[in-house]
Amino acid sequence: MESTLKTLADHNIRQTNLGKKATGRLPFWELIERTRAVMARELPDISEIENSEKGRLLICGGGPSLNDTLKDIRRLSKKSKILACNKTHDWLLHKGIKSDYGCLLDPKDWVADYIKKPQKKCTYLVANQCHPLVFDHLKKANVVLWNAGVDYYNEEWPTKILRHEYPDRLWKVVPGPTTVGLRAVLVGYLLGFRDFHLFGFDSSLRDNKAHAYAKPKPPDAKEGQIVLQSKIGKEIFLTNSHMAKQCMDFEELLEKIGDFMKRKIFNPVDITVHGSGLLPSLAAGYGLHADTTMNLKWCGKKAA
Repeated sequence: MESTLKTLADHNIRQTNLGKKATGRLPFWELIERTRAVMARELPDISEIENSEKGRLLICGGGPSLNDTLKDIRRLSKKSKILACNKTHDWLLHKGIKSDYGCLLDPKDWVADYIKKPQKKCTYLVANQCHPLVFDHLKKANVVLWNAGVDYYNEEWPTKILRHEYPDRLWKVVPGPTTVGLRAVLVGYLLGFRDFHLFGFDSSLRDNKAHAYAKPKPPDAKEGQIVLQSKIGKEIFLTNSHMAKQCMDFEELLEKIGDFMKRKIFNPVDITVHGSGLLPSLAAGYGLHADTTMNLKWCGKKAA
């Protein structure tokens, strides 16, 4: 299973390293120019609200199982804050659920259409690499900037350019995984949250759909099957190279957070995954699924 995941993920990595025509990642020069342009907007940085929150954060991705977990989101939201990724913000709003945070990372121009109904009481966490149209669209909303760390030439950027050109400004670079959902865990940590519940992180297709809402399939994502072996037999998931990379990033994120906790770089963190699909099943293999039955099925353990 691991080698198959890596095979699909490698396809995505190859596709995102094709220079100016790359999808999902900016050329180096464009990242720098976008960073300079967004710094000129003088938006508040996440450093200014760092560690202001406490309690539980529900991070909502857009996977098909989001439909199955609406009751849990509504129940938990009474004593939690909600962070919605991408188009999930408007989808939840349509279901009568208002998010406390909306988070955006993707550099494409069409991301400007992801949040069509900005809310006054919602804080929009927008990464430096997002297209200028995104910031224009949200100019009347409560936008907080965060800088997404990206590796170029064996260095993390835009850290170097920020340190050199903006030594007297507040800024924070958030390194981490390639998807907004997983990066949102680290963004949430900076905000002060330590208890994370992930919804809609399926990382696999259901009825040939990757999302709970209408969204075209990425044309550069190679599709394939992943077979997982549970305690009661094998299960097959249809996924693609983007989502396979997210699964690999998820396991790497768990390892890094665990290491940081052991070294006391991070305070204790709890991660619970809801829903169904490839990534929730992987999470159950670590005993991290909200459903005890899922944990018993995949690893023979109850949730910690």
